[in-house]
Amino acid sequence: MQRLRSRLSHSNVLASVALVVALGAPGVAAAKALITGADIRDGTVSGRDIRDGSLRSGDIRDGSLHARDLSVGAARLRMVTATGPDIANYENREVIVHRRVPLSGDWLALGRFSAHNTGASDDTLNCAFLVGDRVYGAAGASVAAGETATAESVGLVHVTRSARGVALICEGSGATTFALSRIGLKLVKIA
Repeated sequence: MQRLRSRLSHSNVLASVALVVALGAPGVAAAKALITGADIRDGTVSGRDIRDGSLRSGDIRDGSLHARDLSVGAARLRMVTATGPDIANYENREVIVHRRVPLSGDWLALGRFSAHNTGASDDTLNCAFLVGDRVYGAAGASVAAGETATAESVGLVHVTRSARGVALICEGSGATTFALSRIGLKLVKIA
């Protein structure tokens, strides 16, 4: 013990402490890098704990996310919507609802409304999306006389710089008229 005390100088003690700290720091850093999902209790990590842009698709297990888990902003989608006023005595090719879009490119168009057949004969409304002078086919609804049905139309439309508006139009046989209500149009930018 006397021999050890004779070698203990201020510089030897500081050098020993520095060696322990230097060797211990990489161990602490390595321990921080080795935290896995097993180390984290369920429900303790929230969106605020994850830096924006730090997660990539490879960090997320396939099939673990659903559409409801993503907001429009998170998926980096552009979406615009429009509603239209009720229309009485709708016949053919009048614009049901229209929406100007902020960007040119390809848009997924979704139109929906209730159609009440006010006439005495069954009829079908065939609907489409109109962009400039181009017509993009969609769908519509068959409605029995005096009945109401929901018409839904989905289509892919291409919007150019010169024609930025998307309109939903329909056409029947002309044998009857329709009362349209709950009119909506949703457009999602996809490319």
